[in-house]
Amino acid sequence: MTSESRVSSGVFQVHLESLPAPVMAMGTVGDVGRRTGIFTSFAALGAVAGPPISGAISSATGGFEYVGCYAGAMVMFSVGLLIWTRYLHLGKLSGKF
Repeated sequence: MTSESRVSSGVFQVHLESLPAPVMAMGTVGDVGRRTGIFTSFAALGAVAGPPISGAISSATGGFEYVGCYAGAMVMFSVGLLIWTRYLHLGKLSGKF
């Protein structure tokens, strides 16, 4: 195994191991698999739909300025969803799960 493959393997392994951490804190142990599956389904949807939308915006406008605006808007939308999820779970915006 080369050093590059070891590094990339370690990076992806840490990424996959950290996925269920917030999900585990939000419910019972029996729900972890279901919640993790829903989480990764939404992540896959974003990975599949994002590049074609960005390409269409780039082709329509002739540059990447509006693609950056789209990406920033999606990040802000995602942060809003995270804040909303926190509020729904805790009943307030601050505190621990």
